[in-house]
Amino acid sequence: MAEHESSPPFAEVLLARRRGEESLVLTYSLPFSTPAEGWLGAYVLVPLSSGSATGYVVGVADREPEGEFQVRPILEVLDDSARLSPELVELGRWIASEYCADLAACLQAMVPAGAQEEVVTAYQAVSSADEPAPAQASLFGAEELEPEPSPLLVLLRASDGPLTTAEMESILGQKPSDSELAALIKEGLVRARHVLAPARSSRKTLLALQPVPGADVESLPKRASAQREILREILRRQEPLPLVDLEKRRAAARQLVEKGLARVTSIPVLRRPASHGVGASAATVRQTRHQCAAVAAINQAIDRRQGESALLHGITGSGKTEVYLSAISHALEVGGRAIVLVPEISLTPQTVGRFQARFGDRVAVLHSALGRGERLDEWTRARDGDASIVIGARSAVFAPVEDLRLIVIDEEHEASYKQNSTPRYNAREAALARGRQTGAAVVLGSATPSLESYLAAREGDHRLLVLPERVAGGGLPPVEIIDMRTQPYVRRQALVSEPLEAALRDTLDRGEQAILLLNRRGWAPFILCRECGEAIRCADCDVSLTYHQRENLLRCHHCGHERPTPLVCSVCHSEHLHPMGTGAERAEQEVREFFPDARLQRMDRDTTREKGAHGRILSRFERGELDILIGTQMIAKGLDFPRVTLVGVLMADTGLHFPDFRAAEQTFCLLTQVSGRAGRGGLGGRVVVQTFSADHYAIEHAARHDYMGFYESEIELRRRHQYPPFSRLANVLSTDEDPFLAQRAAEAFATAAEATRPEEGRVSDANPAALSRLRGTYRFHVEMFAPAASLVAWCRNAWASTPEEFRKGLTIDVDPLSLL
Repeated sequence: MAEHESSPPFAEVLLARRRGEESLVLTYSLPFSTPAEGWLGAYVLVPLSSGSATGYVVGVADREPEGEFQVRPILEVLDDSARLSPELVELGRWIASEYCADLAACLQAMVPAGAQEEVVTAYQAVSSADEPAPAQASLFGAEELEPEPSPLLVLLRASDGPLTTAEMESILGQKPSDSELAALIKEGLVRARHVLAPARSSRKTLLALQPVPGADVESLPKRASAQREILREILRRQEPLPLVDLEKRRAAARQLVEKGLARVTSIPVLRRPASHGVGASAATVRQTRHQCAAVAAINQAIDRRQGESALLHGITGSGKTEVYLSAISHALEVGGRAIVLVPEISLTPQTVGRFQARFGDRVAVLHSALGRGERLDEWTRARDGDASIVIGARSAVFAPVEDLRLIVIDEEHEASYKQNSTPRYNAREAALARGRQTGAAVVLGSATPSLESYLAAREGDHRLLVLPERVAGGGLPPVEIIDMRTQPYVRRQALVSEPLEAALRDTLDRGEQAILLLNRRGWAPFILCRECGEAIRCADCDVSLTYHQRENLLRCHHCGHERPTPLVCSVCHSEHLHPMGTGAERAEQEVREFFPDARLQRMDRDTTREKGAHGRILSRFERGELDILIGTQMIAKGLDFPRVTLVGVLMADTGLHFPDFRAAEQTFCLLTQVSGRAGRGGLGGRVVVQTFSADHYAIEHAARHDYMGFYESEIELRRRHQYPPFSRLANVLSTDEDPFLAQRAAEAFATAAEATRPEEGRVSDANPAALSRLRGTYRFHVEMFAPAASLVAWCRNAWASTPEEFRKGLTIDVDPLSLL
């Protein structure tokens, strides 16, 4: 048998997944003409028993699968815009395995919305080499005059790619005839193709006109002035002319196409996100000896290309970003590219500005605050190699970067790197896995490393690099703890203690700036009826509604439900409704009452909803147009303003007593990070922390800027209780609109988990979750603790042993950072 007649290779195609569906992999045959190794990661259209579907090629094989069924061929390879590299397919497999996740969901998470568009039919002229043989009569000498081609065929022949009927209508001025298209297809002059239709938020393209080679204005008659003008214009331009610019001359443009002097093409229109560049400077700085040592170590890892990782532990203000910038410069110099992950990038325009100031247009920005079109275009720039550096939040770890040499995870301890919806991966761990796959160096940076990362560094899994001093000189700002239990009663009811008021007044008198933290949105956490004790709760969640005074409404911060603030209690009809507790909105008003002449701005999710608001607020603060910035945790990280000499924490206890074993670590990190905003210039600084838990070890160590002291205290507690990092944790959540069914499913899984439990495993009973009702569904959970080597297998075994009727509402979250 001739080589070309041998059995073709086969492809395993993972079909596109709708929400709630499990992955489905089917086998299809590949064309003879295409090497099998080039198919991995291709986005394809395949036939089904009814209709067709899209999917990714996730494997190839030389042998036909066993079974009594016909293997059908792949219909078409779709646009490369949605293609994944084999390396990313492999990373998707790793995430699916490591986090008990669905592979289709993992691969879909790697491509931004708009890249996987709807499949539609388009039409393309058959090239001369592919045209059918002449009719039989012509072969025997019966000469026929070739009819004049129709405008539709001329248009398709002049186009450099397939056109949809909508695109043809926009050029011809009328919808093309279905019968004419069918006739052209029957004659073999045109063929139909499946293409990806630009979705509403997809890549933006424009149809444009460009001259054909050899086009000459003088070939047109003098009377065709409009045609001559257009042809002269497109010959003079260095790029195609969009048809929208020829709206009033569309007929003349069409005639140029029909005469073969011009052709229609499509051009991309890139939507670039705005850059505020707060505090950005392109100038390089003289590095400290510790920075130089860290850069040298990272550069060596880049050169070795062995997927090495390093933990960069640097105090606040120690110049970690400058280390990143220098290492990226080296990666570019050796022909590589880089990915930089930052937490909640929309909240850190300073960081983006520094990278763009140093590297210019070589930086692509990916984060959720971008419009869907902007995000797709930035992703496309990274894929096409137009950007050498991708900076973004969690999902930027999947950026389609070739020749990857360096991955940086800034503030690696941040919980926002863990995705809380399917697939529930941790971007830090995915970055480390991608580094191992590609040989890229991976740098984890933080002033307060996670206990997992610091223990790994101590055990040799990461190289430990230390930046122990601030680049601007001087030490960390002194921290004063105000024990609110010892304050006069009136002050205990207020948000600003006497010492903090005095510190603020002194700061303002010197013309300096202050940052005030209260990590709670709204005016008050809830409204209470003083007659019957009823709190107004969300109709869909088991939480109280937060009172927002400025809008005079109650809002659920979990599901977004809103309602006007009632005048009377719905239970006892009393008018004695009272806001209880405090939030950043109330703090703003109280500080204004203390300092009516101060220029104050609140910054939280409520005041930064509008696109670009975050950057505008920080720009005003940088220019000295604001004296006090008050807000939630978004003001605690990544800000570097030399005139900030005072940081005040209005209530350090807000997250300290959550029912979560990580509460102390999260509180320590937040206090350490916000304290580091003070004294970063030459003016010095101070920090005032108000708390009702002054003797808690997390607050005591934060006040001393003592990471090692906190680490030793906390790691001993974790070791004693065998909490992570001394075990791995999985939180299995059962949800249902019926509380009885939610509980039954959780109990069924707990029973299966106990029956399959490894020797060192621990499993809890099925209990109501801390948020026992959310968005209209009741929630029960089961916690599983086991050594790292056995947890995932245990989860899969327990899942398989759970009766199928109970699996629908179950979700497995491996390595959760929140148990709420």
